[in-house]
Order: sequence, then C-alpha cells, then structure tokens
Amino acid sequence: MYPRHERNGTYCAGQEADLVLYDGGLYGHLQDVMDEVGKVGGKMKALVSPAFYDPNEQYPSHVELVKLADDQERTKAFLSADAHIVTPGGDGTICEAFFSHNDNLSCLYSGGQMKPVAIMNLNGYYDGLKAWFATAAAVGYSNAERQSNLHFLATPKAIQKQLWPK
Repeated sequence: MYPRHERNGTYCAGQEADLVLYDGGLYGHLQDVMDEVGKVGGKMKALVSPAFYDPNEQYPSHVELVKLADDQERTKAFLSADAHIVTPGGDGTICEAFFSHNDNLSCLYSGGQMKPVAIMNLNGYYDGLKAWFATAAAVGYSNAERQSNLHFLATPKAIQKQLWPK
C-alpha cells in the first residue's frame, strides 16, 4: 500500500496523505488498513493487473478500483507514491517491499527524497526481516541511514499514526 499526497506529490514526515494506492484485493490485513484509512477520511485506489483482478470483490466507497495493463505498469504506479505500507503476505508482498526499499536507496544516492516504508509487523510476522536488517547493518552491509525510512509497526492503527499523525 502506498499513500500519495495529491496536493503536491511529495511526502514529508508529519504531512497527511490524501490518497492510498495499493496492490491487492479485499482480504487479510489489507482490509484492516483499508478500514483505518476510511476512519480518517482517506481515499484509496486499488491498483490491479489482470493477473490479480477479481470481478466479485466489492470495494468500500472510499476505494476506487484502477485496472492496469500489467504488473510492470502496476509497479511503476506504486513506486510513484509517497509512502509504502507492507502488510503480512507472501512472495509478491516481500518483492514489493524490496522494490520500495530499493527505490529509497536510489533516492538516497541520487539526492532524492526517501519515502516511508511502514512494515506492519503484526504478531511478529516480520521479526525475521527486522533481524536481517539489524544483522546487515551490524556487519557493514547496510547502515542506519539506508534503513532510516523503514518503520516496523505492530498494528494498522500504528501505521495510521505514522502516516496520518493528526
């Protein structure tokens, strides 16, 4: 999931996002985050490619379905967002999380603005990933600056507070 600030296209700490772009349907923890976004009056766009489209899914009124041509177009769209939310998931989810982190590393080295990556570590789901990042930093393969926009958060409410602090 990827909050995007529509007024000026940038995200800054403490700034509220107007719109959340996300990859996926109406299942699991995506629904939890979707509910939190709706509670604060946020809007969402569900970015789906033909491989992931389910015509039987009914989205709430604050969610607009956007059908994209393919996964490359979907990846380009979510990388244009101003922040990223990672919920517990599988291969595709972790791949998208690393796309987001890699995009931040590119920004760091090119002088661009890094974006928050909020990782919902519900019930310790991503404890292993968090430990991996700590180990990578400890042995010199990464550092605090490279990981500065990774936020391991335990609940959808914590993500809401991180990205919509008011």
